[in-house]
Amino acid sequence: MQTIGERVRFARQQRGLHQWEVAEKARCSQANISGLENNRHAVSFYTIIDIATLLDVSIDWLAYGKEYKSENPVTVSACPARVIRFG
Repeated sequence: MQTIGERVRFARQQRGLHQWEVAEKARCSQANISGLENNRHAVSFYTIIDIATLLDVSIDWLAYGKEYKSENPVTVSACPARVIRFG
């Protein structure tokens, strides 16, 4: 899998979800998810966060296809909180 779209499609299908279900939970349109999966559309970073959360994958995996390990990690307490609720 070379692209974010391919990884989104793979993770979505592994969880047995339809595009419209991901779109509904990520607060975007089914056309946006389709466009992302087919490498025609970009979506916002916040949508990527929502998709990663829903599909239970890391943002690193979506972006790069592997987990990224930093030598100087930022602590969670240094990051602003953002609550994402599904369901």
